[in-house]
Amino acid sequence: RCSHLVFVESLRLEKYQVVTLNPARTKKTFDLAHSAKKVVQTYALIKNYSGGKWQGQQTSVFLQSSDSRKKVISQIQIYLNDNKLLGVSLDFESLPAEAQSNLVLFSSELQKSLHSNNQSLSIHVPANDPTWQYKKLSQYADQLILMDYDQHQANSEAGAIAAIGWFSSNIKNLQRIIYSVKLVVGLASYAYDWVDNKAQGLT
Repeated sequence: RCSHLVFVESLRLEKYQVVTLNPARTKKTFDLAHSAKKVVQTYALIKNYSGGKWQGQQTSVFLQSSDSRKKVISQIQIYLNDNKLLGVSLDFESLPAEAQSNLVLFSSELQKSLHSNNQSLSIHVPANDPTWQYKKLSQYADQLILMDYDQHQANSEAGAIAAIGWFSSNIKNLQRIIYSVKLVVGLASYAYDWVDNKAQGLT
């Protein structure tokens, strides 16, 4: 039988707690995945995106607190169990360098809880960011999802989202650090149209 991995954007980290996004819609998505004839492996996706931007600094403060980490892990675990999900994927972006060690600590604590329930942890990581502790994160993540895009962005000069040389180099660099079996390569599903050096997002 075919196996498909589905990451459903269903949770948001907001200050020091987990917020469920559109419960009715996500429940329908989970029910559809669970009832699929093919094997569909369904995971929750949690982001630190709110108020129209990535809340890196706010997430950094959250990661410093042992009590906050325990609270969020408990909330994630309850959500996964209630919805019969196989794990969770963390997508915490715009984190300052000083937050990286605490992200590793949070990942180790979350992994311990998940593995005790036969669930898995994946972590989205940016391409070629020297502040990110890829090797240490890979010790606790079952998968690292390389966000192999954003070479050029809406606020940068015009250019490719992921030129082939840049794209391939990011994969090779990460393969030197972590086991390839843990590496998942994320592809962009959007584009930019630059008009007069101003980017217009296309999806």
